[in-house]
Amino acid sequence: MTWNVQFLGKLGEKWPGLKSIAVVEATREINGTRSTERHYYISSLDARRNAPQLAGYIRGHWSVENNLHWQLDMSFDEDRRRVRTGHGAENFSRLCRIGMNLLKNEKTARCGIKNKRKACGWDDNYLLKVVQS
Repeated sequence: MTWNVQFLGKLGEKWPGLKSIAVVEATREINGTRSTERHYYISSLDARRNAPQLAGYIRGHWSVENNLHWQLDMSFDEDRRRVRTGHGAENFSRLCRIGMNLLKNEKTARCGIKNKRKACGWDDNYLLKVVQS
């Protein structure tokens, strides 16, 4: 995909330092059904000179995202959640992220996030410690 210089110039007015727009196209196939997604990134790097570095940053971003989702699924069983109406799924996901951050900040218990979460349900004093940390 190409962008003309005039288009970049207009975006540059809103984002000073904008040097490039990167497009990553991801294709996957599940049970014979192929889907393609495009992800767009804006950057202060000149993609013509720093393409490998920019690609590394994008892969790093997805690594963080994938690790976060893995942690949420292991600790909060997020993949089995059946909240489907309205904004419920997104709202519940936000609450789980807040909870995970609170549990990660609590350093006195030497156990994993899932066990800390369970301990909060069993012990009100520990729950208060987590929420106040």
